[in-house]
Amino acid sequence: MSRLKAEVNNGYWDKVWSEFKSGKKEELAKPQQQKEETASKVVSLTKYRLPSQQKSDLPLDELEFLLEERASILSVDQNLPCDWAKTITKTRAITSLQHFSFLELQELKLSLEYWCSDEFKIIRSFIEADWSLIDIFGCNGSAPTKVHAQKGLLLLFEGSFRITSVSSKSIEYSGRFGAKCTYFGIKAYKDGMGLVGEV
Repeated sequence: MSRLKAEVNNGYWDKVWSEFKSGKKEELAKPQQQKEETASKVVSLTKYRLPSQQKSDLPLDELEFLLEERASILSVDQNLPCDWAKTITKTRAITSLQHFSFLELQELKLSLEYWCSDEFKIIRSFIEADWSLIDIFGCNGSAPTKVHAQKGLLLLFEGSFRITSVSSKSIEYSGRFGAKCTYFGIKAYKDGMGLVGEV
């Protein structure tokens, strides 16, 4: 992260940001305000996260720009495929999901954070075993929680579950009360499916 912080401190981010917002008339921020804004950008960049759409007044196109920027940083810094980095970033940014309660959504995010812990060790094991994004993050496009046969591993997982082994044919994990569970991927017809962070 030192390289990223150096680039931000040298005005790299401010230059990119001003170019992106070119054509808009805005008052210059006071020096103290500029310092605070730069510091907040460093913190958010290092976490690879988007501002919550419910709490941010940024237009949708600027949120999309931030998402692409954070996904790119995640891909480069953690050496992850671009499509995986983008899916992880979008899923982390979810503020609501159809048919999901607030607590169920927090459980989903807790599971994802577990997979991303230890330098994305579990995510890397999925990639190395050639699992698809649909198998891991997939869901029915119109009813994410209703069609069980089209649920990817993330929707079947709970925050307290733990991955025990990953191979190209199956993923084993400990479920409720220590029960051993095996996931073989989505076998149902995949038309009409999407990814959790995009539905």
